[in-house]
Amino acid sequence: MQPLTSHEIFSHPSPTTVKERRAQIEHEESIVRAERSRQLEAQRSTQSSAVERIRLWERLHKLHLPRNTEHKLLAIIARETGLDVADIQQEQLRRNAGKSTAV
Repeated sequence: MQPLTSHEIFSHPSPTTVKERRAQIEHEESIVRAERSRQLEAQRSTQSSAVERIRLWERLHKLHLPRNTEHKLLAIIARETGLDVADIQQEQLRRNAGKSTAV
């Protein structure tokens, strides 16, 4: 399931009253919260591969996976993705190997 686009979330007629606008904003916020919850669940899901979970973590937090295999952030990523630090280090090594051969 793909994340919702802003067009899908916010495409509806303009409200005519303050009460309608307030209801519209609350509805939009509930959709955004539901989508974030769905992505957080997918981030920990055993149905997703380690690579998928790490990419989801990166997208949700707007951060790249650190290159240093001893970086303190790895423990946090492991906890939030339900992976072992070793799984994350393996992905780091895979990415780093790809960069060194792509010269």
